Amino acid sequence: MALRLKQSLESLGKFCPDEVFARYLQWWRTEGFDTGPTAAGVFALIEAGLDRETAVRHIHEESGGTTAGCNPAHRAAPLAMMDFLPLAQLGDLARQEARLTHLHPDAGETSAAVVLLARHLINGLPWPDIKRG
Repeated sequence: MALRLKQSLESLGKFCPDEVFARYLQWWRTEGFDTGPTAAGVFALIEAGLDRETAVRHIHEESGGTTAGCNPAHRAAPLAMMDFLPLAQLGDLARQEARLTHLHPDAGETSAAVVLLARHLINGLPWPDIKRG
């Protein structure tokens, strides 16, 4: 999924949630595996005819609100690597990207932390400075 996010960002020069999700869904249909139960559930419901937002909400409710998985944090690294994406927007972009499949806010917050940490490291901020906040 990270590769599909990277391809979308490079192709468009910006983050477009609908386009990214279309790439995720196409990947899942043709070769997808190991998405975790939340993303897999969302994709399956979309295949059954639900729209994305309804599918995400349904999986969140069906799971008892336990959609704080790590899949978004695993796939979001390309956001950090695209220097055309402003640092000030990265946290919000990571949260938006997480919500493509995971409704629980912790999934978005974790993804945002990973993306911001990665960008700061890419930009050369020393690890001790990052740890201090």
